[in-house]
Amino acid sequence: VAVDLDDGGLPRDFALNVSSINISPELVAIADNDFKQLAEGLGYDSFVINLQVEGGYETGKDRLTLRTFAIDAPEVGKFSLAGTISDVKASDLATDQSPDALANGKLENLTIRFDNAGVVERALDMQAKMMGASREAIVAQLHGALPFMLNALNNPSFQEKVAKAAQAFLSDPKSITITASPAAPVPFQQIMGSAMTAPQSLPDTLALDVTANN
Repeated sequence: VAVDLDDGGLPRDFALNVSSINISPELVAIADNDFKQLAEGLGYDSFVINLQVEGGYETGKDRLTLRTFAIDAPEVGKFSLAGTISDVKASDLATDQSPDALANGKLENLTIRFDNAGVVERALDMQAKMMGASREAIVAQLHGALPFMLNALNNPSFQEKVAKAAQAFLSDPKSITITASPAAPVPFQQIMGSAMTAPQSLPDTLALDVTANN
């Protein structure tokens, strides 16, 4: 753990690294039954997890930057998150005002990424075994079903992006990335309001993009 504080005692830079968290077969065996069955179905009897968090805070601009939040499990996959939030006071985050501090913030950018390290192939094989089909047949079925499944988004151009990326990822599961790059910071209150009243507008408001294997 490393923390660099400014003159006011606020963290202008921080890092956390935890390596080789061992989820042993004994722990999997006594885990929640749903998790245990899923792990067994995927062919995992143990896991190793690495955690990395790095970021910084600009006091003068009330801007919090998360350079990376990554959970990496070898032979499973890596989930990572990065982004920038403005109009968030670090002093409020450590107090009872933290919910309001985040609610009043604005999203500048966000990247969510998943790098496959074997879990997708295992999931497809598990589904194929359950249905008595081949992995290729399952992928073909998903390719055909995706456009119809995505109709609920009610945003044709974004649906096309998601379908194209998902189909490419299923055919060659390397990585899938979602990015939000709005032209100007978007208040969280606006995002939450749109999510409840007009969710189909969010992909355009946040300039969402979905890509595969990049």
